[in-house]
Amino acid sequence: MITPVLTPPMHNQITIESHYDTTNQQYAIINTVRDVFFQHYRDPAFLQRVRESQPFNHTTESPEVVANKIEHDTSTIKVGVFKPLWIFSRCIASTDIGTKTISFNKYKLSGANPAERVNTLMHEYIHTLGYTHDGNYNTAYNRATVPYRIGDMFVTYLEDNDFI
Repeated sequence: MITPVLTPPMHNQITIESHYDTTNQQYAIINTVRDVFFQHYRDPAFLQRVRESQPFNHTTESPEVVANKIEHDTSTIKVGVFKPLWIFSRCIASTDIGTKTISFNKYKLSGANPAERVNTLMHEYIHTLGYTHDGNYNTAYNRATVPYRIGDMFVTYLEDNDFI
């Protein structure tokens, strides 16, 4: 009997860059979040959940198209830490879509729990695929956009399977 050899799809690369005064603890947190993300963001069961979801707000693309973009994206994503101008900024992270750079707020990163960190990385990764939401507001409309819903679905998937 011949066992077929399966070639895994190309994965994204996530490089960790230092913005400002990133601490060793912050590097460790980002490494852990990146590892969980990479291990599971293309799990067939997770992508099936995306494909079976209700249509998203703020896009005309179907859940099937969104899942396919996640599954086949091979871009390089840069992740770092930024120091906001205002120490009390509510921003957890931001994404520069042009450079595909995700930056975590240095004041929010350490205080977030693992689920919040993974949700944020997935949310910001979805922005690198070109999906947006309506402003920086946590509204019912935005909760059904691709970045918010995929971030929430990913955390639910990870928690359901005891991955986090």
